[in-house]
Amino acid sequence: MLAQMTLFLIGGVEVINNRLSIGQFVIMNSYFGILLGAGRYFFGLGQRVTETMVSYNRIAEMLDMKVETNGSSVISGINRVELKNIGFAYGDKEVICDFSMQANSGEVTAIIGANGTGKTTLIDIMLGIYIDEFSGEVLYNDAPIQELNMYSVRERFVGVSEQEPMLITDTIRTNLFLNGSIECNDETVTRLAEILGLSEYLQSLPDDLDTVVNEKALNMSGGEKQKISLMRVFIKDADMIILDEPTSALDSQSRIKLMAYLHEIKEGKIIIIVTHDKGLISDCDNVIMMNTGVSYTK
Repeated sequence: MLAQMTLFLIGGVEVINNRLSIGQFVIMNSYFGILLGAGRYFFGLGQRVTETMVSYNRIAEMLDMKVETNGSSVISGINRVELKNIGFAYGDKEVICDFSMQANSGEVTAIIGANGTGKTTLIDIMLGIYIDEFSGEVLYNDAPIQELNMYSVRERFVGVSEQEPMLITDTIRTNLFLNGSIECNDETVTRLAEILGLSEYLQSLPDDLDTVVNEKALNMSGGEKQKISLMRVFIKDADMIILDEPTSALDSQSRIKLMAYLHEIKEGKIIIIVTHDKGLISDCDNVIMMNTGVSYTK
């Protein structure tokens, strides 16, 4: 625009002073428009090439990814999970070294350790997320994890509440029941809401469980998202329940009620809690030190 304004200014002065005819000025302006269009095209072409290369590199990375290992054996439940001499590294950085543990049905097991000791990574290994990237053994009921159909295991027998849970853009009901794939009666929902301190929140919503969670759950606080995630896990009633820092958004009374509920339902379930909460640790049956691999039964 500045160049075009300059052209009109100088060309107008030259025409007024009879040093340039109107015809010559029109021709110059036409050629300038052609040059400007060509310049815009090449600038735009450079941007499009850059964007295309980004997409190409992403596709190339996907094509280079190894097919994830998933076995064919199907189990009817989980009674014990055992990890033997687990090692894992991100590139050259070793995160877990020669770690072993066992979690049994009917027990609440706490995994503790300082930040950066690999607690969340250990859970991912246990669930088969890094199934081809660790050393050592992960056994479900004595069966190696590589032989199991882990898609089926995770869908049928595992419930996980993450420290920073993700909710889908849909109603709270859909987030809890996953569009009908999980069933639960109203009494259980009411009781879980009371245990987790969600009753007042749900009652305050205009459409109760049919209230829509917007994109990235921006209409909910972090604590409310975590409680919804915990509630979803308990509704699933899985054989193995994994809770990552479950009390970070709960008050003291809700923590007490949560632990009482976990001990109430632990028969026939493996319950694993990743936590820094000392009050929570004192109520667990077993405690595993992540940084040392030391395990002790209370």
